Amino acid sequence: MDNLTHSLTGLMLSRAGLNRLTPRASLLLILTGNAPDIDTVSWLGGTARYLEIHRGYTHSWVMVPVLSLVAAVFAWWSMRWPKWAQRPVGGVEDRAAWSWWKAWLIGMIGVASHLLLDWTNNYGIRWGLPFDSSWHRLDLLFVIDPWVWIVLLLAVAGPFLSRLVSGEIGAGKTTGFGAAWFALIVLSIYIGGRFLLHGQAIQLLSERVYDEQTPRRVAAFPEFGNPFRWRAVAELGNGYWVSQIRPLEGFDPAEGRLYYQAPAQPAITAASETSDFRSFVKFNQFPLWHVIPLTDPDGAMRVELYDMRFGDPSSPGFVATATIEGGRPENESLRFGAPKL
Repeated sequence: MDNLTHSLTGLMLSRAGLNRLTPRASLLLILTGNAPDIDTVSWLGGTARYLEIHRGYTHSWVMVPVLSLVAAVFAWWSMRWPKWAQRPVGGVEDRAAWSWWKAWLIGMIGVASHLLLDWTNNYGIRWGLPFDSSWHRLDLLFVIDPWVWIVLLLAVAGPFLSRLVSGEIGAGKTTGFGAAWFALIVLSIYIGGRFLLHGQAIQLLSERVYDEQTPRRVAAFPEFGNPFRWRAVAELGNGYWVSQIRPLEGFDPAEGRLYYQAPAQPAITAASETSDFRSFVKFNQFPLWHVIPLTDPDGAMRVELYDMRFGDPSSPGFVATATIEGGRPENESLRFGAPKL
């Protein structure tokens, strides 16, 4: 998920009662809610390096206590500055109340919330590292979900507006406790509903025949903004069938489009030997190969590899490309397409 979602989730966990256990709970939970994404610095090494590292070791369960401890040290260190020592409503900010084991435990809750939210995406997460390098994903939420934003932002704005009203009429200040619990419960129901819809979509896709073929496997990927619509992908013996599916309305397989898989050939073998393609092959879970003959130079081939989770040749998402000239790869690249909003 995006970092705004992770940050606001950490704030809601704090306001839901964890801020009563130790000082700097909100800061600690916001830090740990984002800490696993420190691996995004791998982007500086290029796209291939990013795919190799992102959502890897920093997103594994073995790193949960480590990241929590680092964040707890920073939160404890922050108490040395009085200007940061604003007493939060409904929480504790007494330095004498600091508890290392409570801060460590709270931090682990924050890191765990990040891993669980990332698990809901179709990008996936490798939380078994270093013992298991397989990807795990639920395909429930788009990486940026506006409905999640709305719920969390309302929970943040509600207590603020309430305090303004309270100041006018002289009523007591609100702590945000109720709003936080409301947001966490609504999000749980929302994700649960998406889980049920996703299961129904998978069942519908599994029961159909595409281009007179029974699918080897099917998948339904979340789309931006519409919780009732999914991007449907069915892997066939000769390619992928792609369409949209609304589980509550059903769908017609004839409305989809078939993308043919290029057969194994020397051009694909040559492209696979490049570093960009090797990294992408490890990451790619729904690979589609395209080989296109080129007229200039004569006899050259353009090899393209798509990950059908994020797009297709008509609307690319993640794609690796290379030109094969005389059996040698040239001009290889790996790029992310525009987000499918």
